[in-house]
Amino acid sequence: GATPVIVDVNPETYCMDIDAVEEAITDRTKAVIPVYNYGSAPDMDRLLKVCREHGLALIEDCARGHGFVWRDKPAGSIGDMGCFSFQQGKFMTAGEGGIIITNDETYAYRCYAIKDCGRLRAGGIPGEGIKPHEVLNWYNYRMTQIQAAILLVQLERLWEQVNVRQRNQVYLDKRLREIDGIEPVKVDERLTKHQPWPYCFKYDSKSFGGVSRDKFIMALRAEGIPCGKPHPPLHVALHFPKWSEAYKRYVESKPSYPISEKAYYEEAVELPQYLFLGTSEDIDDIVEAILKIKRHIDEIA
Repeated sequence: GATPVIVDVNPETYCMDIDAVEEAITDRTKAVIPVYNYGSAPDMDRLLKVCREHGLALIEDCARGHGFVWRDKPAGSIGDMGCFSFQQGKFMTAGEGGIIITNDETYAYRCYAIKDCGRLRAGGIPGEGIKPHEVLNWYNYRMTQIQAAILLVQLERLWEQVNVRQRNQVYLDKRLREIDGIEPVKVDERLTKHQPWPYCFKYDSKSFGGVSRDKFIMALRAEGIPCGKPHPPLHVALHFPKWSEAYKRYVESKPSYPISEKAYYEEAVELPQYLFLGTSEDIDDIVEAILKIKRHIDEIA
């Protein structure tokens, strides 16, 4: 029965805009769900403060945040819960699935029950008066043992891969800043460990002879660099039933989220995370491909 309340992103990080969060909070708000994206993060210090002031749960979407560290706290441990994805394209993968982490016993018991066909652990949830024999709304989200084994092996190489990807991300940031019309997504210095999923930079068509972002992407692909544009903004991508409050809010009212829309339709270019397990020479190839396009931009226009 919850209604998602969508807010725009920060123009520098493409992560949740905390000013917009504060403006969106009402007496009906129950939780805030920030996303770690593009190897960057929202201002987690400020967001945690906002949530605590308003008595809201902070649920970290860490689907793209394996190995991230904000100050000295790992992503997923800052708020009340952290949700990680193990889908086939993520940093750690078991083909599908994920994990929820929390230090809150009630949240842990509830998540366990929802995952395990509604079954409660011994003792129920005393804090909410839920007895052991009761069954919650449930699904079967149980992970198989072979998936767990595959993930345990990947933990052994996680930090090595985080370091390689982060080093290449920082290097590509530096190289791209040398090109007029290309601006990497900003990474807050308080995010001390990170890796790009995916990497993202902003493209300014005015610096490339007026050639559109989509034509630029096609040219970059022609140079052998895998790339694309972002997923659509949530208010465009999600399907809302006509009877829902969300349908009225996002379909009938047609709200605008200018930063997200500009990123999707005009300026954002993404590079897949697997490129960042390569060498600095591989990163140089990306830069040289962009420079070549810039030199021959009249041929594309």
